[in-house]
Amino acid sequence: MVDPSSRSGVITAARHALALDSTSAESSEAWFELGLAHEELLQDSLAEREWLRAVAVDPTNVQALSFLSGHYRWVGQPDRAGILADSAVALDPVNVLAREMAWQAAAARGRWDEVERHASALQRAAMGQPEEFAIAGLVRARLARGDSAGARALIRQAVTVFDSTKPTLHQAAFIGASLAAVGDTASAVRWLQAFQPREDLHFQLHVKRDDGLRWTGGRWGQGIRLPDPS
Repeated sequence: MVDPSSRSGVITAARHALALDSTSAESSEAWFELGLAHEELLQDSLAEREWLRAVAVDPTNVQALSFLSGHYRWVGQPDRAGILADSAVALDPVNVLAREMAWQAAAARGRWDEVERHASALQRAAMGQPEEFAIAGLVRARLARGDSAGARALIRQAVTVFDSTKPTLHQAAFIGASLAAVGDTASAVRWLQAFQPREDLHFQLHVKRDDGLRWTGGRWGQGIRLPDPS
């Protein structure tokens, strides 16, 4: 992971590990990392196969279950995504990734009570500190219920806490998506442009696949959405 714009080192290391052991529960992490690298390279079928292997050798791998959920949501299978996210949450109810994928799967199916439940659980786990995954879920739920004023108030409060000049990868992606959702696309662009390095493949994965960032495929996304990896 030394070079955020390449996954060759990750793939080489994971394949080396799997050549030594590909069937024990301990190999699940290598299968997961290999799948993540291929998903970030937009090689969906490889990622799916490798994450399925990760779960097959260790059904308790919450990361693999969660990312597999995200994968199915991205490729238009929200019901399957929901089943996997629910399994991840059941295994680890305080896992941030599991809860985030659970509210996203619920949003893809229009289940706004579930979105709010999972996002609220994330916020409670953050011990009162603003949490970008939770904020994004709560904003989506309020907008879906017609509470645009409440959604705007929530995101206004959030942007005063995070550093908009040096956001983390997920702050840029999720706060950016939330700002765009309430109609402030100009601010969303500033948040996304502030993240560096912009060629980070995981950042680009969010930009290209997240529902809330689809608009970056148009004129607003110039300089943010980069060409697909070759």
